[in-house]
Amino acid sequence: MSNVLLLLDSSQSERLGLAGRKARLPFLRAGRKIAPLSPARMTRPYRHGRALSGWQGIHVINKMLKKINHINVVVSNLDEAKAFFIQLGFTIGDESELSGEWISAIVGLRNVRARYVTLSLPGTETNLELIEYASPPSERDTNMCKANQMGFRHIAFEVEDIEGIVQSLKGKGIKFISPIHTYPRTGKRLVYFWGTDSILLELAQY
Repeated sequence: MSNVLLLLDSSQSERLGLAGRKARLPFLRAGRKIAPLSPARMTRPYRHGRALSGWQGIHVINKMLKKINHINVVVSNLDEAKAFFIQLGFTIGDESELSGEWISAIVGLRNVRARYVTLSLPGTETNLELIEYASPPSERDTNMCKANQMGFRHIAFEVEDIEGIVQSLKGKGIKFISPIHTYPRTGKRLVYFWGTDSILLELAQY
């Protein structure tokens, strides 16, 4: 079992005497054989095997993965797709062409020729990577724009003024699937819309 760390917020770090440190759960140390924690047990806070009063702010982190680095989206026209996401507030990062045996081996396709651009949102760490394949040509799946298709489905963007942003995007010709709705369970407000190549996108206000 891989190491699992507890990351504490400032108030709990002070209360536990662990300010500025990462606390490792004794019963989750690497190499110690234990049964996987059930959902019920995961809701019970511990400190050195004893219950804590207050579990909020403690997050269990698997050290195997550091973070989501980027999301890759294949498009039919890189320039159009880039312009679309720039109007959503993305900025251009790396931009280049891809070809040769090395990229063909990585993606498992022959005679790859493509170009890509990396886009980022200010204040976030996850990048959006758009790529257009000249060879071999990409195949379009007419069902990919539907929300119930298996596999990768959509990208959601958190916003602060969903009504204002929807009106602004509608003024730019962007089409939305429905009016803004509210998820009754959490109060989250959301709406789906399509980008270039029918990429399914979401705006969400919490």
